[in-house]
Amino acid sequence: MSPSGVRVELQFHTPQSFAVKQASHAVYEIRRNPASSAEEVEEATRLSLAYNAAVIVPEGARAIHWPVAA
Repeated sequence: MSPSGVRVELQFHTPQSFAVKQASHAVYEIRRNPASSAEEVEEATRLSLAYNAAVIVPEGARAIHWPVAA
């Protein structure tokens, strides 16, 4: 949470995960666009999942735990 109470997200990228994020941005935009058809969103979701499955999680990353703000 920010000091003003806004929920924020912090991302830590590896070079590979950043490249995947950049490559998948177009499908992200389709998914969030209310004008996209259900078929477009379905295909964009399939592609997004495929992109995300390609990301290699760095060793030890899953062991990192951040305290949850109250």
